[in-house]
Amino acid sequence: MRNDVITPNRYLPPDVLLDKYHPANAQFFKDTKALERALVAASQRAGVRNTQIAKMSHRGVRTKDIAKELGFSPATISAAKKTQPYLEIVSLMTYLSQLREGPNIEHRKRTLWEIVVDNKNADPKTAIAAMQEMNRMDGVGKQTNDTKIEVTINADLLPRGKLDE
Repeated sequence: MRNDVITPNRYLPPDVLLDKYHPANAQFFKDTKALERALVAASQRAGVRNTQIAKMSHRGVRTKDIAKELGFSPATISAAKKTQPYLEIVSLMTYLSQLREGPNIEHRKRTLWEIVVDNKNADPKTAIAAMQEMNRMDGVGKQTNDTKIEVTINADLLPRGKLDE
């Protein structure tokens, strides 16, 4: 380790560094940092052009718009999108985005279903609670009252007046 580089953990006591409740020690943050490092390494290997193309593509920019902005032909961009460096960067960016966003509604439902299946015999109360939560998520069991009222006015009996204008 170089002496002129300050590292954040260099001067902290071991008991502070080993605190299992500190965010830096949480597996989620460790995974996030590892993916960020892998993305930086992949970007360095891929070069500036492939990295720019991958970032723009990941944001949803169309091929012809990427080509126009970067000054390449659409065929060049399409060819770049088939290369291993591009695919690696996009894959890492997608995975990292999903990690940061957390579970979507379908993943949450799947997790609840797994709880139901895993606990239906050993712990029925937990299984029922998980099923009730799934039902709440889907709106099952909610009473809905139809409050929509339609009024049809016969134009022959009540012609339009000055207030209707």
